[in-house]
Amino acid sequence: MSYNYDELTRLLEDCGTMRTEKFQKRLMRILTSSDFKDAIFRPNRSDTTANQKIANIYKAACKSKVVDEIVDAIDEYGYRNLDRTNACFFITLVNLGVDVINQKSTEVADAKEHADISNRKAEEVIRKMEKYQRTLNDLLKFSRKIVKTDAKTIARESGVPKDFCIVAMYSSPDPEYIDRYKVGFYLNTLLSNLYSVVNLGNLDWDFDDIDWRAFFKGVFGKSNLVEVATMILLEGVKRIDKYQNNHEVKECWDSLTTFALSELNKAPETIRDQMIELYLKRLNKMLSNHGIDLRVDLRAIDNFKFENLAKTVDQYKDKINTILDRAKAIMSDKATVTE
Repeated sequence: MSYNYDELTRLLEDCGTMRTEKFQKRLMRILTSSDFKDAIFRPNRSDTTANQKIANIYKAACKSKVVDEIVDAIDEYGYRNLDRTNACFFITLVNLGVDVINQKSTEVADAKEHADISNRKAEEVIRKMEKYQRTLNDLLKFSRKIVKTDAKTIARESGVPKDFCIVAMYSSPDPEYIDRYKVGFYLNTLLSNLYSVVNLGNLDWDFDDIDWRAFFKGVFGKSNLVEVATMILLEGVKRIDKYQNNHEVKECWDSLTTFALSELNKAPETIRDQMIELYLKRLNKMLSNHGIDLRVDLRAIDNFKFENLAKTVDQYKDKINTILDRAKAIMSDKATVTE
């Protein structure tokens, strides 16, 4: 039975017309239901309209009056029945709300510059945006509280600073709502946040003592660890070029690389084969874009330290060589043209 997205959208759009207590009770009942979480984070892939309907829900839910009701409902009923999947949903609303505020602020500034809006009207819009921002901050605080206990556990087991574990926990839903094909999407967001936080230097990182396996197991679940490792190895090294604190970010990068190689080294042979196939597809994609951006050249890994993985790579070495030789030829041709 498919989820009734339209019914939820209508409820959210009716915010303000329904008695507050009734609206909040219905809203909390929906938010805590597994049907809602499945529908938002693990929709039926055969439903070609699902993504648009989910977008409609987010559009309706991020409006200031709905966020007000969500915050008031959590204040009234507490957050103990809410989990990290709810926190992930709330954080998306916060991010969408911030985008709205930024857009409105730009529009007001432009309108004032061209004298298309009175000072009184501009101040009114700004006051509304400031109130909206305060409510979004409250929703962010609740999201942090929801995941704080689990984040503390992951921090203790992994050695990753607690504050970052909190961010990681609300950046993706509970593992049961993460389909394998979405791991890359959530991991990409997490890694972007990770490199940015490391670059700032605000937290105490000791990459020699971090247990990335414990961290990613806590965030994505044990069954997704190999997928996480594969996605890490498929990152392009240019991703960290932009960071000013490059030495520390590079330490983090190298630590993640070691984790990913170790995880794949002990994975079943069939899984390693699948990973190499993905690696080859990525190389071909890079080649079609006229550039190879490797995190690690699998042909050059330590054969003793990663014996199983090296054996698997050896079976595909000719294919890898063919792609990389073509890449060298393209780069050589480019160099000749520019001379």
